[in-house]
Amino acid sequence: MRGPLDLDVTATWQSYARYHEELRRHVDEEKAHIRDAGADLVLADVPYVPIAAAGELGVPAVALCSVNWADVLEHYLPVGDARIDGLVDEIRACYRQAECFIAPTPSMPMPGLENLERVGPIARLSTARPGALRQHLPKAEGKSIVLATMGGITGGTRAARFPRIDGVRWIVPDEVVPPQRPDVTPVGNLQMPFLDVLAGSDVVVTKPGYGTFVEAACHGVPVVYVERDDWPESAALEAWLAGHGVALPVNRVTYEHSNFAETINTALTAPRRKNVVPTGIYTAVKQLTNRLQRSG
Repeated sequence: MRGPLDLDVTATWQSYARYHEELRRHVDEEKAHIRDAGADLVLADVPYVPIAAAGELGVPAVALCSVNWADVLEHYLPVGDARIDGLVDEIRACYRQAECFIAPTPSMPMPGLENLERVGPIARLSTARPGALRQHLPKAEGKSIVLATMGGITGGTRAARFPRIDGVRWIVPDEVVPPQRPDVTPVGNLQMPFLDVLAGSDVVVTKPGYGTFVEAACHGVPVVYVERDDWPESAALEAWLAGHGVALPVNRVTYEHSNFAETINTALTAPRRKNVVPTGIYTAVKQLTNRLQRSG
């Protein structure tokens, strides 16, 4: 990645190509890890080599993710290159060795995986009491709280250039915040779990990504997101959030020029939807326990 929004396609291809030159060694190393652990089941989110290793050992394996790397690479890399096609086929063959590939809602279509089993959304739920965030954030009474996060990848929020909005306090990743922006607070200053910060916010600004989208919908937090048309998971995520929460897109240029104050105000006043229930947790756990019971 060249930051939270841009993929270095050439470097990605080169890295995967080098890795697959020694794929046999990687599989053997994973076999040793699984054997040493005495594993009864391998759960992968979502590396493919451990699944292949488990298959060679006769240990059941389950994949669980909203994406798979074969489909992601296939989206970015040129079709018709025999080396690329062969690499993608190797990855997909590894995934097919799993007893099932559990895909939580919303997820990529993944038509090339016959072992796909779709379940409901999977997300953690905050246990923080209502109002806890405001108690940790100085001078937040009567203010709207907007959390900005780019999914754990630093350097993309541009917090110092965020629009100044009357009545809004920003919470941002642990970046250097200039003293002339008292309306911006690094999240680390709050001494709170990140999930509790998200759950207590009035709006979250982010990019399309499973964790933030689903956690926001499960806590009834409106989402303003920077469009990322090149990411193959985006279409499924955006369509799902539009149907289950408050989802307002801004294009890349608008975001980078900090011209999205009106969109924030629209999100703050939008009617709230009913919180999503993460039913996929229970379904996925049931599938795992059933497999463990069958294997003794």
